[in-house]
Amino acid sequence: MTTAIYTTTPCENVKTTRYLLIVLLSILLPISACGSGNTNSTTEQRTADPSIKPQSSSQSTDQLPVRYQQEPLEARNDLSETPDLTQEHGLSWYRYAPTDDGGIRVFFAASTTCAYRLIVRETSQYVGVRLVEGSTADRACTFDRTGATFDSMHATLRRPIGDRIAVELGDLVFWATNPPDTLTDAPKLTHLATDVSSIPEVIVLQQPDDDMIIINGTVYAHVDWADKTVDNSTDAIAKLTHIGEIGRQLNGKNGVLTLEGDLYLRDWDATVLEAGTPVYADSAQPSLVFTMEANATASGEYDGLRLRGYMAMVEG
Repeated sequence: MTTAIYTTTPCENVKTTRYLLIVLLSILLPISACGSGNTNSTTEQRTADPSIKPQSSSQSTDQLPVRYQQEPLEARNDLSETPDLTQEHGLSWYRYAPTDDGGIRVFFAASTTCAYRLIVRETSQYVGVRLVEGSTADRACTFDRTGATFDSMHATLRRPIGDRIAVELGDLVFWATNPPDTLTDAPKLTHLATDVSSIPEVIVLQQPDDDMIIINGTVYAHVDWADKTVDNSTDAIAKLTHIGEIGRQLNGKNGVLTLEGDLYLRDWDATVLEAGTPVYADSAQPSLVFTMEANATASGEYDGLRLRGYMAMVEG
């Protein structure tokens, strides 16, 4: 039996050593990179960068908001929501975190001169959030970022956020109302589920001349078949319950949206009905709401009441 003995030269030893070093580095570098990528900052600076400017359209945003894996408790500084603002303006938010109650908290650079509210729309894939800043009766919003601080606001959702992604509402509406091959620097949201079509902003943009009301984040559109004339003493009137009044009329008589720029809708907005118009619900028809007015005959006399019906526009 012959035993083969292999020997190496000094040059071959150097090559082997270099090869082992290369292999070792190729193993260690990815591990180091992964470790640094999983580090979550849990500290927010209270003073915001004054160079950050508010964006009137989310189409100028080039990336999706960052989601915290775990909410940084010390970063919370929740502002109270102010529902009735004037001189409204959209402001980008940059990070969000799921909350224990199934909602989300969004973080942003707030101006000390402004008040804020959130518009939240949910689909099966996304939670669209629009941060709106504006003025109040005793507080004029200057939109000045000088001395701004990082603050937050909490949004309650209809169902826990789960695996859904929170995005700028403007981006969600943009891709729901534009072709998928549209050129823009907005984050691309593709393969949207069909329930995005029931978002109020999407409906109003696509059908601005239709007669609609927004109640609890749902659009109710006028349907002819629900209109009816009833006598003042009929049971139909007794079943109706007054649920609220129109707050703002979005359309003028010319059928053009009077709100300029982005749509900052709120509950009790209407596209045709005038502000102050009473709205009623019928417990026997939960998908409908009604307005009521005296019914005038051809001769100018009044004969009972005219109910004008509006049906909820929801998927399915």
